[in-house]
Amino acid sequence: MGLNIVCATGNICKDIELRYTKQNIPVIKNTIAIKRQYKNAKGEYDTDFINITLWRKQAEFLHNYGKKGSHVSISGRIETGSYENSKGDKVYTTEIVVDEIELLDKKPVVAKNETTEPQNRKEILNNAFENFGDIIEEDDNSLDLPF
Repeated sequence: MGLNIVCATGNICKDIELRYTKQNIPVIKNTIAIKRQYKNAKGEYDTDFINITLWRKQAEFLHNYGKKGSHVSISGRIETGSYENSKGDKVYTTEIVVDEIELLDKKPVVAKNETTEPQNRKEILNNAFENFGDIIEEDDNSLDLPF
């Protein structure tokens, strides 16, 4: 049994298009550009363009928060395949099937369907802890700390 784990960072190359299979499973097929670490003989960095596929929650996440040019970190596995093109030639494919994705952009990312208006502290806390019950507000003077 072998080990097939790939980790990479790069930039999304194309506009993100969320599609659904006949079974209504979300999927995205895209490409990431990965700049090589070392310069070539011309003193330039070469770039590899790697096909990626994201399924289910990862696809929905990238669709909601990512965009063309987003800097991402991915981990997953390499899958190879083949098909016969219209000329009858066998075409071989290689892609990374993404298990995990993280956006590395410096700007805070807002989902495409969310507002970008700032929220006050109480709204943020209520949203963050909405599944944990009511928030108890206390000021620093009401805390009985030993220091």
